Order: sequence, then C-alpha cells, then structure tokens
Amino acid sequence: MNPKAKMQNLPIGINTLSSIRENDMVYIDKTPLIWQMVQQPARFFLSRPRRFGKSLLVDTFKELFEGNRDLFLGLYIEDKWDWSKTYPVIKFDLLMGLLNLARCWIYASTNYWQKTNSDLALLRVQLIMIFLVFFEMLSYKRVKNTVKKSLY
Repeated sequence: MNPKAKMQNLPIGINTLSSIRENDMVYIDKTPLIWQMVQQPARFFLSRPRRFGKSLLVDTFKELFEGNRDLFLGLYIEDKWDWSKTYPVIKFDLLMGLLNLARCWIYASTNYWQKTNSDLALLRVQLIMIFLVFFEMLSYKRVKNTVKKSLY
C-alpha cells in the first residue's frame, strides 16, 4: 500500500448511502444481494443486531427505487438496473409509529378506566404513559443529535 495514499473514512453512525458515497467513505458493495432480492417476488424480514446496517440497506433500496444512478456508479447493480423507471418510496419511522400507538392506547384505556373505574385499566394507563415518556425521550435525543450533526 502506498504510504502517501489517503485512507477512506469508515462510515460510523452513517446510515444513508448518499452520505457514504458523496463523502468517499468505505462502502462494501451489497448491491449483488439487493439485485437478488429485487428479482424475487417475496417478502423479507430483516433481523440483525443493532448497528448491523439495516437502515443503510433500506436507504440503499430507497435510492435505487428513486433512480439515483449517480450513487451506484461503479457498483454491481449499475449496469443491471433500468434507470429510466422510478418508483414512489414511502418511508415510515417506526419510533414515531410506536409513539402514536402508545397515545391511542392511553386514550382508549383512559376512556375505559373512566367508564368502569377499573384498577387494571388505571395500571395499564400508567404503564403506557411510562412507555410513551421513554420513547419521547429517545425521539427527542435522536432529533437533537440529528440537528446537532446537520449544523457541522
């Protein structure tokens, strides 16, 4: 290896393909696997430990379906994909979905508790409120960190 050659940065904490490719970070081409998945009419369940690239994989699919060819230059899938076609992409933030679910549970349980005066319903409301506060704290921390990163 040339000692004067610049080493690429590792994409630690980066989960978007555009950030990795545009900033010339290390990227291991997973597009052969993505190509296989796209060719199979099936559903896939992605079950991996934290920090194993699930978000990056989903973002790679998003960029592919939106037809962002520049991000795939030099990768396996570049000459296999029909770049003239684009597909709509809808992205769900599951954390926000959990917050909305918890709010619905609180509303339903509170109404039930008011109608029946049940101790079980009151306990359920209290547990769900703890759950909601916990996830709102996580969400706030994530939004705060995202804003902090975007300022630099």
